[in-house]
Amino acid sequence: MTNQSLSLYVNGLHQGSTNLGSILPDHSVNGITLGALMPHTAGSPDGTVAPDGFDGTIDEFSVYERALSAEEIREAYAMDFACRPIPDIKVNGSDGPLSITQSDTLTLEVSLDPGGFTGHQADWWGIAETPMGMYHYDVYTHSWKPGLLPTLQVPLYNLEALEILTGGDLPLGEYTVLFGVDLMMNGIMDLDDVILDSVDIDVTE
Repeated sequence: MTNQSLSLYVNGLHQGSTNLGSILPDHSVNGITLGALMPHTAGSPDGTVAPDGFDGTIDEFSVYERALSAEEIREAYAMDFACRPIPDIKVNGSDGPLSITQSDTLTLEVSLDPGGFTGHQADWWGIAETPMGMYHYDVYTHSWKPGLLPTLQVPLYNLEALEILTGGDLPLGEYTVLFGVDLMMNGIMDLDDVILDSVDIDVTE
């Protein structure tokens, strides 16, 4: 954003620009208001700020002393992506896919490298798409339960290999088990913020 124009970048790539013209408020007078067109009192129920603000969530907001170049924005995105958490899930010690029989033993282990996000509040997800429907791993009871709910809601930390399933005699069919973290802790899987790893398992006779 410059004094007169606003540019949109998605995943480090330029998507378009627009001329702000006269709608840009005078920040030297009003300051910067995040998530609203501009600070004013007209139409406000309590006489402070009008109810025309942004209805959503803004994360990792930054202000620079100048407009960044397209190359600088690409580099900043690449650096952020490189520091993202790395979840890992393994089935019988491998990344899969795996084909087993009902009599075979199945072991699932998960681990997490938090990258540059140690201490960041997050939803942790251990979920399985099964022939019987969607299941989630409950870390407090060490069991799998129906439905889509977070496994844990705590700040990110370095998780060594944790066993979340061991056994056999699973119903026949195809399974996809996913493990990961969602960087917006709200109990909902936010597809724009979730980072997942998965394994595919085929259980046969």
